[in-house]
Amino acid sequence: MFGSSNATASEPEENAIGPEDLFYTLYHTLGIVGDKELMAPGDRPIEIIDGGTVRKELLS
Repeated sequence: MFGSSNATASEPEENAIGPEDLFYTLYHTLGIVGDKELMAPGDRPIEIIDGGTVRKELLS
């Protein structure tokens, strides 16, 4: 089990993890660099994930 929620389970109470952290950690596990920028049509850079960090506690 990881983290906890409030009494009504509507919000995280501790150790909240946002989608950025979740996917950054997942990509890290797969060997994908999460802060890499890809080039969209028109030479416009797009970040794979906007923000996020590797959450080591999810990997243990």
